[in-house]
Amino acid sequence: MLCKEIGVSERQVQRKLKAITNKSPNQLICSVRLHRAKELILSQQNTIAEIAFQAGFSNPSYFSKCFKKEFAVCPSDLIN
Repeated sequence: MLCKEIGVSERQVQRKLKAITNKSPNQLICSVRLHRAKELILSQQNTIAEIAFQAGFSNPSYFSKCFKKEFAVCPSDLIN
């Protein structure tokens, strides 16, 4: 749908995103979700599992793994 809206091929969008962000589209989406989750964690309104679901992750343990890879700190350590 995005490709149709901007009038370029899917592969061209992938190449442009990679050139600009040095991330694939999937990696970029995951990164945006993780940054949103970090904001939610810092606001301390919900549990880590609830925040994982709000950020679009269906598995809290996978969320923690991705979070640690992105920020080099566990989500629970951010609360403390």
